[in-house]
Amino acid sequence: MEKATFLSADHQTEITYHLWQPADDARAVLVLFHGMLEYGERYAPFAEALNARGIIVYAPDHLGHGDSVTGPDMRGHFADRGGNACVLRDCYQMLTLAHAAHPDLPLFVMGHSMGSFLTRQLLHSYPLPALAGVLLMGTGNQPRAAVAFGKLVTGTFARIFGPRHKSPLLFKLILGSNNLRFRPRKNDYDWLSRDEFSTDAFAHNPRIVDNFTCQAYADMLGGMLTNYDPARLKMLDTTIPVFILSGAADPIGGYGKGLEQLRDDYAALGYQDLTLRLYPDARHELLNEINRDRVTADIVDWIEGRITTQA
Repeated sequence: MEKATFLSADHQTEITYHLWQPADDARAVLVLFHGMLEYGERYAPFAEALNARGIIVYAPDHLGHGDSVTGPDMRGHFADRGGNACVLRDCYQMLTLAHAAHPDLPLFVMGHSMGSFLTRQLLHSYPLPALAGVLLMGTGNQPRAAVAFGKLVTGTFARIFGPRHKSPLLFKLILGSNNLRFRPRKNDYDWLSRDEFSTDAFAHNPRIVDNFTCQAYADMLGGMLTNYDPARLKMLDTTIPVFILSGAADPIGGYGKGLEQLRDDYAALGYQDLTLRLYPDARHELLNEINRDRVTADIVDWIEGRITTQA
Protein backbone atom coordinates (compact mmCIF):
# COMPACT_ATOMS: atom_id res chain seq x y z
CA MET A 1 0.00 0.00 0.00
CA GLU A 2 1.11 3.53 -0.80
CA LYS A 3 -0.06 6.81 0.72
CA ALA A 4 -0.26 10.24 -0.89
CA THR A 5 -2.17 13.48 -0.38
CA PHE A 6 -3.95 16.28 -2.19
CA LEU A 7 -5.28 19.59 -0.91
CA SER A 8 -8.90 19.47 0.19
CA ALA A 9 -11.55 21.81 -1.13
CA ASP A 10 -11.43 23.43 2.31
CA HIS A 11 -8.01 24.84 1.23
CA GLN A 12 -6.33 23.83 4.49
CA THR A 13 -6.50 20.05 4.97
CA GLU A 14 -4.32 17.55 3.18
CA ILE A 15 -6.55 14.66 2.14
CA THR A 16 -4.70 11.37 2.58
CA TYR A 17 -5.51 8.60 0.15
CA HIS A 18 -4.41 4.99 0.07
CA LEU A 19 -3.39 3.21 -3.11
CA TRP A 20 -3.09 -0.53 -3.67
CA GLN A 21 -1.60 -1.63 -7.00
CA PRO A 22 -1.37 -5.14 -8.49
CA ALA A 23 2.02 -6.73 -8.91
CA ASP A 24 1.20 -7.53 -12.54
CA ASP A 25 -0.60 -5.62 -15.29
CA ALA A 26 -3.72 -3.81 -14.15
CA ARG A 27 -7.11 -4.32 -15.81
CA ALA A 28 -9.29 -1.73 -14.05
CA VAL A 29 -9.38 0.99 -11.39
CA LEU A 30 -11.74 1.19 -8.41
CA VAL A 31 -12.12 4.37 -6.34
CA LEU A 32 -13.63 3.53 -2.96
CA PHE A 33 -15.31 6.03 -0.61
CA HIS A 34 -15.60 4.87 3.01
CA GLY A 35 -18.43 5.41 5.47
CA MET A 36 -18.82 7.73 8.43
CA LEU A 37 -16.50 7.36 11.45
CA GLU A 38 -14.04 5.05 9.65
CA TYR A 39 -11.14 5.48 7.20
CA GLY A 40 -9.80 4.13 3.92
CA GLU A 41 -7.08 1.83 5.26
CA ARG A 42 -9.73 -0.43 6.81
CA TYR A 43 -10.34 -1.73 3.29
CA ALA A 44 -6.83 -3.17 2.90
CA PRO A 45 -7.88 -6.88 2.81
CA PHE A 46 -10.56 -6.10 0.22
CA ALA A 47 -8.15 -4.00 -1.86
CA GLU A 48 -5.54 -6.76 -1.80
CA ALA A 49 -8.13 -9.26 -3.00
CA LEU A 50 -8.94 -6.95 -5.90
CA ASN A 51 -5.24 -6.46 -6.63
CA ALA A 52 -4.97 -10.23 -7.05
CA ARG A 53 -7.45 -9.88 -9.93
CA GLY A 54 -5.65 -6.95 -11.53
CA ILE A 55 -7.76 -4.13 -10.09
CA ILE A 56 -6.10 -0.96 -8.74
CA VAL A 57 -7.79 0.50 -5.64
CA TYR A 58 -7.80 4.10 -4.40
CA ALA A 59 -9.39 4.94 -1.03
CA PRO A 60 -9.23 8.47 0.42
CA ASP A 61 -9.87 9.45 4.03
CA HIS A 62 -12.70 11.99 4.02
CA LEU A 63 -12.38 15.28 5.85
CA GLY A 64 -12.40 14.66 9.61
CA HIS A 65 -11.52 10.98 9.22
CA GLY A 66 -8.39 8.86 9.38
CA ASP A 67 -5.33 10.89 8.42
CA SER A 68 -7.33 13.78 6.90
CA VAL A 69 -7.63 15.68 10.17
CA THR A 70 -5.93 18.97 11.06
CA GLY A 71 -6.55 18.86 14.83
CA PRO A 72 -8.48 17.10 17.66
CA ASP A 73 -11.58 19.28 17.31
CA MET A 74 -11.75 18.41 13.59
CA ARG A 75 -12.24 14.67 14.10
CA GLY A 76 -15.75 13.89 12.89
CA HIS A 77 -16.08 17.39 11.44
CA PHE A 78 -16.09 18.50 7.81
CA ALA A 79 -16.11 22.29 8.01
CA ASP A 80 -17.86 25.05 9.93
CA ARG A 81 -19.65 25.96 6.69
CA GLY A 82 -20.20 24.14 3.42
CA GLY A 83 -18.83 20.83 4.71
CA ASN A 84 -20.74 18.52 2.40
CA ALA A 85 -19.67 20.53 -0.65
CA CYS A 86 -16.03 20.22 0.46
CA VAL A 87 -16.23 16.46 0.96
CA LEU A 88 -18.04 16.00 -2.34
CA ARG A 89 -15.46 18.09 -4.18
CA ASP A 90 -12.70 16.00 -2.59
CA CYS A 91 -14.39 12.84 -3.86
CA TYR A 92 -14.54 14.34 -7.34
CA GLN A 93 -10.87 15.29 -7.12
CA MET A 94 -9.95 11.74 -6.06
CA LEU A 95 -11.92 10.26 -8.95
CA THR A 96 -10.37 12.56 -11.54
CA LEU A 97 -6.89 11.99 -10.11
CA ALA A 98 -7.29 8.22 -10.39
CA HIS A 99 -8.59 8.53 -13.94
CA ALA A 100 -5.73 10.82 -14.95
CA ALA A 101 -3.21 8.30 -13.60
CA HIS A 102 -4.79 5.41 -15.56
CA PRO A 103 -6.72 6.97 -18.48
CA ASP A 104 -6.87 3.77 -20.52
CA LEU A 105 -8.33 1.51 -17.81
CA PRO A 106 -12.03 1.02 -17.02
CA LEU A 107 -12.95 3.19 -14.03
CA PHE A 108 -15.30 2.04 -11.28
CA VAL A 109 -16.51 3.92 -8.21
CA MET A 110 -17.73 2.28 -5.01
CA GLY A 111 -19.19 3.89 -1.92
CA HIS A 112 -20.01 2.31 1.43
CA SER A 113 -22.71 3.80 3.66
CA MET A 114 -22.02 7.56 3.84
CA GLY A 115 -19.64 6.97 0.94
CA SER A 116 -22.53 5.53 -1.07
CA PHE A 117 -24.61 8.66 -0.50
CA LEU A 118 -21.64 10.76 -1.61
CA THR A 119 -21.24 8.56 -4.69
CA ARG A 120 -24.88 9.07 -5.56
CA GLN A 121 -24.40 12.82 -5.23
CA LEU A 122 -21.33 12.73 -7.47
CA LEU A 123 -23.37 11.15 -10.24
CA HIS A 124 -25.66 14.19 -10.51
CA SER A 125 -23.25 16.92 -9.42
CA TYR A 126 -20.16 16.78 -11.62
CA PRO A 127 -19.18 15.95 -15.21
CA LEU A 128 -17.43 12.71 -14.34
CA PRO A 129 -14.93 10.68 -16.35
CA ALA A 130 -16.56 7.79 -18.20
CA LEU A 131 -17.51 5.18 -15.59
CA ALA A 132 -17.57 1.45 -16.24
CA GLY A 133 -19.73 0.85 -13.18
CA VAL A 134 -20.98 2.10 -9.81
CA LEU A 135 -21.20 -0.02 -6.66
CA LEU A 136 -23.41 1.14 -3.78
CA MET A 137 -22.77 -0.89 -0.63
CA GLY A 138 -24.65 -0.38 2.62
CA THR A 139 -26.70 2.43 1.12
CA GLY A 140 -30.24 3.37 2.05
CA ASN A 141 -33.49 4.91 0.92
CA GLN A 142 -34.79 6.64 4.02
CA PRO A 143 -38.02 8.65 3.73
CA ARG A 144 -37.19 12.13 2.46
CA ALA A 145 -39.20 13.74 5.25
CA ALA A 146 -37.17 11.90 7.88
CA VAL A 147 -33.88 13.07 6.32
CA ALA A 148 -35.17 16.65 6.10
CA PHE A 149 -36.28 16.55 9.75
CA GLY A 150 -32.88 15.17 10.79
CA LYS A 151 -31.15 18.01 8.96
CA LEU A 152 -33.39 20.55 10.71
CA VAL A 153 -32.68 19.09 14.16
CA THR A 154 -28.92 18.73 13.69
CA GLY A 155 -28.66 22.17 12.12
CA THR A 156 -30.50 23.64 15.11
CA PHE A 157 -28.09 21.90 17.48
CA ALA A 158 -25.16 23.33 15.51
CA ARG A 159 -26.56 26.87 15.78
CA ILE A 160 -27.22 26.54 19.53
CA PHE A 161 -24.13 24.64 20.67
CA GLY A 162 -21.68 25.50 17.89
CA PRO A 163 -20.74 23.66 14.69
CA ARG A 164 -17.98 21.59 16.35
CA HIS A 165 -20.04 20.44 19.33
CA LYS A 166 -20.50 16.68 19.66
CA SER A 167 -23.88 15.68 21.05
CA PRO A 168 -24.36 12.26 22.71
CA LEU A 169 -28.08 12.71 22.08
CA LEU A 170 -27.59 13.08 18.32
CA PHE A 171 -25.36 9.99 18.31
CA LYS A 172 -28.08 8.04 20.12
CA LEU A 173 -30.83 9.26 17.79
CA ILE A 174 -28.96 8.87 14.49
CA LEU A 175 -26.63 5.92 15.04
CA GLY A 176 -27.62 4.31 18.33
CA SER A 177 -31.10 3.51 17.05
CA ASN A 178 -29.55 1.13 14.52
CA ASN A 179 -28.81 -1.29 17.37
CA LEU A 180 -32.39 -1.67 18.57
CA ARG A 181 -33.20 -4.97 16.82
CA PHE A 182 -30.02 -6.80 17.75
CA ARG A 183 -29.51 -9.12 20.74
CA PRO A 184 -27.34 -9.62 22.65
CA ARG A 185 -25.78 -6.15 22.60
CA LYS A 186 -22.07 -6.00 23.37
CA ASN A 187 -21.45 -2.41 22.27
CA ASP A 188 -22.91 0.43 20.18
CA TYR A 189 -21.91 -1.27 16.93
CA ASP A 190 -23.52 -4.72 16.94
CA TRP A 191 -25.54 -3.56 13.95
CA LEU A 192 -22.40 -3.48 11.81
CA SER A 193 -21.72 -7.21 11.65
CA ARG A 194 -22.48 -10.67 13.07
CA ASP A 195 -18.73 -11.06 13.52
CA GLU A 196 -18.17 -10.10 17.18
CA PHE A 197 -14.42 -9.72 16.67
CA SER A 198 -15.10 -7.16 13.95
CA THR A 199 -17.56 -5.09 15.98
CA ASP A 200 -15.29 -5.20 19.05
CA ALA A 201 -12.37 -4.05 16.91
CA PHE A 202 -14.46 -1.16 15.58
CA ALA A 203 -15.61 -0.13 19.07
CA HIS A 204 -12.07 -0.12 20.49
CA ASN A 205 -10.17 1.24 17.48
CA PRO A 206 -8.66 4.63 18.45
CA ARG A 207 -8.68 5.71 14.80
CA ILE A 208 -12.48 5.40 14.61
CA VAL A 209 -14.24 8.73 15.11
CA ASP A 210 -16.24 8.71 18.35
CA ASN A 211 -19.07 10.91 17.07
CA PHE A 212 -19.87 13.45 14.37
CA THR A 213 -20.12 17.12 15.20
CA CYS A 214 -23.56 18.69 15.00
CA GLN A 215 -22.57 20.47 11.79
CA ALA A 216 -21.18 17.30 10.19
CA TYR A 217 -24.49 15.52 10.81
CA ALA A 218 -26.35 18.45 9.25
CA ASP A 219 -23.93 18.54 6.30
CA MET A 220 -24.25 14.82 5.64
CA LEU A 221 -28.03 14.86 5.82
CA GLY A 222 -28.20 17.95 3.62
CA GLY A 223 -26.12 16.18 1.01
CA MET A 224 -28.35 13.13 1.19
CA LEU A 225 -31.40 15.32 0.50
CA THR A 226 -30.04 16.21 -2.94
CA ASN A 227 -30.44 12.56 -3.93
CA TYR A 228 -34.23 13.03 -3.80
CA ASP A 229 -34.30 16.05 -6.13
CA PRO A 230 -36.22 15.12 -9.31
CA ALA A 231 -34.33 17.69 -11.38
CA ARG A 232 -31.00 16.18 -10.29
CA LEU A 233 -32.19 12.62 -10.85
CA LYS A 234 -33.00 13.51 -14.46
CA MET A 235 -29.30 14.33 -14.93
CA LEU A 236 -28.14 10.78 -14.10
CA ASP A 237 -26.43 8.77 -16.83
CA THR A 238 -28.60 5.67 -16.85
CA THR A 239 -26.23 3.81 -19.19
CA ILE A 240 -23.78 3.26 -16.29
CA PRO A 241 -24.09 -0.21 -14.71
CA VAL A 242 -25.12 -0.09 -11.04
CA PHE A 243 -24.63 -2.78 -8.39
CA ILE A 244 -26.52 -2.28 -5.10
CA LEU A 245 -25.47 -4.69 -2.35
CA SER A 246 -26.50 -4.83 1.26
CA GLY A 247 -27.18 -7.08 4.20
CA ALA A 248 -30.82 -8.03 4.52
CA ALA A 249 -30.48 -7.22 8.24
CA ASP A 250 -28.92 -3.79 7.65
CA PRO A 251 -31.00 -1.04 9.30
CA ILE A 252 -29.55 1.60 6.95
CA GLY A 253 -31.15 -0.22 4.03
CA GLY A 254 -34.45 -0.65 5.84
CA TYR A 255 -33.69 -4.36 6.28
CA GLY A 256 -33.80 -4.78 2.51
CA LYS A 257 -37.13 -3.07 1.86
CA GLY A 258 -35.65 0.36 1.28
CA LEU A 259 -33.18 -1.01 -1.23
CA GLU A 260 -35.84 -2.89 -3.14
CA GLN A 261 -37.59 0.46 -3.49
CA LEU A 262 -34.32 2.14 -4.51
CA ARG A 263 -33.81 -0.49 -7.21
CA ASP A 264 -37.33 0.08 -8.48
CA ASP A 265 -36.78 3.85 -8.46
CA TYR A 266 -33.57 3.45 -10.46
CA ALA A 267 -35.29 1.12 -12.90
CA ALA A 268 -38.00 3.74 -13.39
CA LEU A 269 -35.30 6.29 -14.22
CA GLY A 270 -34.14 4.05 -17.05
CA TYR A 271 -31.17 2.09 -15.69
CA GLN A 272 -30.79 -1.09 -17.74
CA ASP A 273 -27.80 -2.80 -16.10
CA LEU A 274 -29.06 -2.74 -12.52
CA THR A 275 -28.36 -5.40 -9.91
CA LEU A 276 -29.56 -5.67 -6.30
CA ARG A 277 -28.06 -8.32 -4.02
CA LEU A 278 -29.30 -8.75 -0.47
CA TYR A 279 -27.35 -11.15 1.73
CA PRO A 280 -29.60 -13.02 4.21
CA ASP A 281 -28.99 -12.14 7.88
CA ALA A 282 -25.96 -9.96 7.02
CA ARG A 283 -25.73 -6.53 8.65
CA HIS A 284 -24.21 -3.23 7.60
CA GLU A 285 -20.48 -3.80 6.98
CA LEU A 286 -20.53 -6.53 4.36
CA LEU A 287 -16.75 -6.57 4.00
CA ASN A 288 -16.43 -7.28 7.74
CA GLU A 289 -19.25 -9.81 7.88
CA ILE A 290 -18.91 -13.57 8.37
CA ASN A 291 -19.68 -13.99 4.65
CA ARG A 292 -17.11 -11.36 3.57
CA ASP A 293 -15.35 -13.77 1.18
CA ARG A 294 -18.60 -14.41 -0.71
CA VAL A 295 -19.29 -10.67 -0.91
CA THR A 296 -15.78 -9.93 -2.20
CA ALA A 297 -16.09 -12.67 -4.81
CA ASP A 298 -19.45 -11.28 -5.97
CA ILE A 299 -17.98 -7.78 -6.29
CA VAL A 300 -15.01 -9.06 -8.28
CA ASP A 301 -17.27 -11.10 -10.56
CA TRP A 302 -19.51 -8.09 -11.18
CA ILE A 303 -16.57 -5.82 -11.99
CA GLU A 304 -14.97 -8.40 -14.26
CA GLY A 305 -18.24 -8.82 -16.09
CA ARG A 306 -18.27 -5.10 -16.90
CA ILE A 307 -14.61 -5.13 -17.92
CA THR A 308 -15.42 -7.91 -20.37
CA THR A 309 -18.43 -6.00 -21.67
CA GLN A 310 -16.29 -2.94 -22.36
CA ALA A 311 -13.62 -5.03 -24.11
